[in-house]
Amino acid sequence: MKNVIRRNGLNSLPTEVQPLLTEYIHHIKQIFGEKLIGVYLFGSIALDAFDSNSDIDFVTVISSPMTDIEETVINEIHRSLHKMYPSLTMDGGYVGTEELLRIGEVESIHPMINGIELLQGSILNPVTGWILQNHGIIVIGSDVLIGRINVTTDQLVHYVNVNMKNYWKPRFEYVKAIPLEQTNTREIDEEIEWFLLGISRQFYTLREGGIISKVASGYYMTQHFPKHATILNEAIRIRSKSEEKSYYESEQERFHAAIRFIEDVLTATCGNK
Repeated sequence: MKNVIRRNGLNSLPTEVQPLLTEYIHHIKQIFGEKLIGVYLFGSIALDAFDSNSDIDFVTVISSPMTDIEETVINEIHRSLHKMYPSLTMDGGYVGTEELLRIGEVESIHPMINGIELLQGSILNPVTGWILQNHGIIVIGSDVLIGRINVTTDQLVHYVNVNMKNYWKPRFEYVKAIPLEQTNTREIDEEIEWFLLGISRQFYTLREGGIISKVASGYYMTQHFPKHATILNEAIRIRSKSEEKSYYESEQERFHAAIRFIEDVLTATCGNK
């Protein structure tokens, strides 16, 4: 087991998420009983970067698959929690022990929640595993389990490299074609913040073999792509919900600055093909 000092328990979490997670834990203990092994957090909350834009990324480990009745009840619980805490979004999945420990080897399909809808999919990938093993927070359960996760740097980098080529590069073609005259400022804000800081995190992982928060990756990129510092600071401004005015005089100017930055990052990571 890796020698990692972990945050443990609800009191170690940001105060704004404690009531929701207290309610959640109360319900799932009643539903799963002894089959509940643990609840662990990853994502921005585990990277000490939780803010008003963040989801609560979680993995709930159970000893046997959910029954149809359990799935129905769990779905209702998430709907209820969303109504009670509309500013917070839970995003995670319900997995078995072996599924969790095989992150990076095979992709399993399991019940997962994205806000309020329970569906079949997978949250288990090398990014999830790397954060869990290095920064995962124990809400309930033992650190022995996530201490046994073993996602290597090579697995993490390979996964992100494939993701960069198969997702980010093709999606850039869509972004380039966005008609600015039909797009409002809020929509452009969302695209700049999401795409620029998202691809910055990918670049950091490919170069450094680790994972940092979106904002931290933005600052990191200002050092590696200094000519793009202005558009990166714009993305950070949007993410931080700063009341400072935009660094740009027009939507066209900042949109094309974003396009030039993305092109340079993709060239640096994927080449010109």
